Amino acid sequence: MIILQRYLLRNFLQPFIFCTFLLILMFVFMDALNHLDDFLRNETPIGVILLYYAAMVPMVLSQIVPSACLISCLYSLGTLSRHNEIIAMKSNGISGFRILMPILYVGILISVLLFCVNEAVTPNSAIASVTIKQGLIDKNSSENKTISLKNVAMLAPQNRMIYARELKPGKQMLHDVIVLEHRNDLSLKSKSTAEHAVYDGERWMFYEVMEYRLDPEGNMIQKPSLFPKKDLGITASPREFLKQHIEPALMSYRQLKRYLDHTTITGYKASKRLLMELHQKLSSPL
Repeated sequence: MIILQRYLLRNFLQPFIFCTFLLILMFVFMDALNHLDDFLRNETPIGVILLYYAAMVPMVLSQIVPSACLISCLYSLGTLSRHNEIIAMKSNGISGFRILMPILYVGILISVLLFCVNEAVTPNSAIASVTIKQGLIDKNSSENKTISLKNVAMLAPQNRMIYARELKPGKQMLHDVIVLEHRNDLSLKSKSTAEHAVYDGERWMFYEVMEYRLDPEGNMIQKPSLFPKKDLGITASPREFLKQHIEPALMSYRQLKRYLDHTTITGYKASKRLLMELHQKLSSPL
């Protein structure tokens, strides 16, 4: 790498790093002010608050890196222009493309790294931040086994949708569960309710189950069936519930693609919205 390229890179990277850290600090400061009442009301320890914002950093990066790139690019080129350095380079036979080439290459590298972060890190950090917020901050709990998430839902194979009032990942339990099974024409085929469900490492076992069978018009075929304990054939782990508990915008490309394949039971409009989110997984880093 020639001296000029190193000089141009340094002029771009220094403000880029500074802008990235500054925007992260601004986001943390503003978000902390918005949640200050929650922290004080629940007497949240400083360590939990720091852990919460540390988990949010990858999500914040995906939003602020494009702005940091723009600001640092304008600043570095503006500084070169203000000191007549661009004119000096062109007078020595260096084209405008060669001047911009180091910045363009770094921009491509940042795009690839941002896509990799969104795929590998952001979904896990979103799960961690939601778990910390709802489990450790909102409920003022200090133990992972007592963390619980409210109102979780998951799209499962065989055109089934699962709702639960509460999920306890540490205890691997669901409370107040509803399982809806649809036909291919989106009509409701069956509805099962359960007082709670326990994951044994391979599948969920449901307790105090009431099962309804319905015809295509939505009428009950027979009286509800009662089971003290029943296996409904659901094998998704608690982590799968956590993955679908986060917003589609925070899922990875593969997670959202798999989630999109199951949304036929929710209707055409939802699938179109999620398809847009899927394409943004590629377009946003670029």
